[in-house]
Amino acid sequence: MTPNQFPSQNARSAMPLNVDMSALHNPSIGSPQPFLREADMRDRANIDIFLGYHAETSMFLRSNLAQHGIGLSAHAHATRYFIWEEEGAVLAVFGLTNEGFVISQAPNCPAAGYFAFAEAIKGEAVRGLNGPSSQISRLIVALELAGRRFTINQEEPLMTLDLAELGALNAETRRPTQEDVPLLTQWFYDFARETRFNTEKDARFFAPYLALGAVAEGGLRLLLENDEPVAMAGVNAIADNCVQIGGIFVPEKLRGNGLGGQVSHALLQELRDWGAHSAILFANNPSALRCYQKLGFSHRAAYRVAMLENAAVIGTRE
Repeated sequence: MTPNQFPSQNARSAMPLNVDMSALHNPSIGSPQPFLREADMRDRANIDIFLGYHAETSMFLRSNLAQHGIGLSAHAHATRYFIWEEEGAVLAVFGLTNEGFVISQAPNCPAAGYFAFAEAIKGEAVRGLNGPSSQISRLIVALELAGRRFTINQEEPLMTLDLAELGALNAETRRPTQEDVPLLTQWFYDFARETRFNTEKDARFFAPYLALGAVAEGGLRLLLENDEPVAMAGVNAIADNCVQIGGIFVPEKLRGNGLGGQVSHALLQELRDWGAHSAILFANNPSALRCYQKLGFSHRAAYRVAMLENAAVIGTRE
């Protein structure tokens, strides 16, 4: 088996890493052999340049890097970055956020790189993974998560839109206020359960914090009808002049009236006015896909979102 072959879960123990594992802790080793190491702020520019070549599928990695740097923040989205290098060139980037999400951009990384990353985060708790579909499938094997229970593990179409092509819409929206927290708590709970992003217990636990965060951070918009909120959408990530929106939700009793499309359109229109040139989102069901296609979004890539039922400590059975 060569380093470019990826084994099945059963072949894990036989996988030759063919990688200098001491380089995980000593990036000064000058071997031409590819190796993985944890990045620091000196690597920030090179990481962003590499991710920029894969901008549409690197939004979370790029946005987290821009907002939180490397090793500078206790924010839930702040990320540890691991880079697979060869002769000083970045060939892959893996991320682990403070809240336990693994993110990848490793289009040409051999299997050895995935397993080296698994070794590097041994003992860390992982709650979920997201990234280009084939890469997440490889990471699930490398991190020995294939036998774990997932609340969701599915491929979602990654959709893109040139905002210059977005038409005009006259819709009333506003930022949420403290008075909206009870409503948003219910909406975030319902969203998490419908998308299977969390277990019932976790959805109920996190919903109030998400509602309070939406008020404090200002990236969420509420669509109004007769001064009453009827739908929501928010900004998930920003990198350069590209935005990613998500959390698009319409209460069940109000569905079928195009409200999801309207709140998305209104938010994108506002973001365009602020200077955004392009937008990205994920369609996690056929109805959402049709809605986004009506707005002008087109399918660009396959993205995978995988959420564990219970956090897994890498390298253990916990």
